[in-house]
Amino acid sequence: MSPNQAYGGPHAKTVSKYSSVPFTSDTAEDNAILAGSLDVGYVPLANLPHINKIRSIGYNVFGYPAFGWLYVVYNFKDATGHFNKIISQLYIRQAMAHLQDQPDVIKAFFYGAAAQAYGPVPVLPKSPYTPANALINPYPFSVTAATSLLKAHGWKVVPGGTDTCTRPGSGSSDCGAGIPAGTPLAWNLIYTTTPASIGEQVTSLASEARRAGIEITLVSSNFNYIVANYDDQAGKANIDKWAMADFGGFADETYPTTFGIFNCAGSSNFGGYCSLQADKLIDASVSITNPSAVTNPAATSSHKAVSISAFSLPLPRTMSAKKEAPRCRKKSRTSCALWLSPRPVFSASEIGCSLSRRFCETCGFSRGIIQSASSRTKKVIGATLVGITRR
Repeated sequence: MSPNQAYGGPHAKTVSKYSSVPFTSDTAEDNAILAGSLDVGYVPLANLPHINKIRSIGYNVFGYPAFGWLYVVYNFKDATGHFNKIISQLYIRQAMAHLQDQPDVIKAFFYGAAAQAYGPVPVLPKSPYTPANALINPYPFSVTAATSLLKAHGWKVVPGGTDTCTRPGSGSSDCGAGIPAGTPLAWNLIYTTTPASIGEQVTSLASEARRAGIEITLVSSNFNYIVANYDDQAGKANIDKWAMADFGGFADETYPTTFGIFNCAGSSNFGGYCSLQADKLIDASVSITNPSAVTNPAATSSHKAVSISAFSLPLPRTMSAKKEAPRCRKKSRTSCALWLSPRPVFSASEIGCSLSRRFCETCGFSRGIIQSASSRTKKVIGATLVGITRR
């Protein structure tokens, strides 16, 4: 693009031409950045260790968080191995929350470029609608805390093995209604393999769960297949084929209610979560005149809500690279990689409009589903755009 010389308004005199440069891989774009041939571009997650080298050739790193959340869906209707009865127990979901070491995950898989998240409304960016109890982790990482919850509810805990129910029943210290004696804590987790960080996170979760005697079998898949087939509202034939699923997450609305996601009849309620009390509070977040209603934890299904309706994951940053021409440079050419703009929402045209019309309106998602997309269009599902500016 070049300036329109016939335009009568003010001109950006320091930029005479703008060019978008496509790349077919993260490596190609990273090489272009390291060669200094781009003014603006993403730094792929896998290349974050190059940040110091990028700085050394005259770039500055900057960033800001986008508004979204990532999670693993629980299937509350999967009857295989009595999983629906197991996961309906709040203490089970609390134990699972204790098995995620978010600080370690952020350090190991995101090179520090992510923020902890405890529900659909993230800690960053700051929002007046973030529930107060979603600002700190209500279930800190602790395998001991997880196993204590299980033992207190009638499970024989076998670290490295598979726990079984030894005290069936619906009492406060029993396994829970509908869970027979001898039922194992064993189920599957379907996950998308793009980006690789999702596989790394669920592998870490399965490893920590194993320490508590919970056997999680990982099954790799892809975004399109997961949202088309492992959705209790649409893919009823597959209800008993999945217990947990990780396809990515959602981009939050400015007013971040989870209406449509965690209310019983929500069109994007993949796992069939249903709580009449949560429904009442979620409904209030969109039907009354007081906007603070959405800060009620149940209205956003934050971790300390009426119940934990999903397994929240850290929110990664999308890294980018930028350099600025010196002030004295009057004529310059600015190049940037395609998809420079932070794009936590993918249109259905980018992943195929074969998806249910429930998800897309004129080939665009009505609610921003974050797709774990290819490196050609998005470097990491995520939230924080971090860039570099030429010094």
